[in-house]
Amino acid sequence: MQIALITEDQLCALKNELIEEFKKLLKTEKREQPEFLRSAQVRKMLNISDAKLQDLRIKKVFPSYWLYGSWVYKKHEILEAIENGRNGGKHV
Repeated sequence: MQIALITEDQLCALKNELIEEFKKLLKTEKREQPEFLRSAQVRKMLNISDAKLQDLRIKKVFPSYWLYGSWVYKKHEILEAIENGRNGGKHV
């Protein structure tokens, strides 16, 4: 059995190559994940009360999801609903 020795410079070069490969993989596999907001974040973002947010949720103005015991909202869906409202969509 032979033992191959490598120098510290070779080890550093290998480390740098691996880091670059991981960076490339992360860039290519990076998928757009929807940003979820909790009710408090939506209320703060829109400056509305809890009752108003509940009313919007019940009227299905904002799509909402019950997740682990809390209502959550996709940020892009909230922004789309607001934009649609400005362009003649549902008026609340």
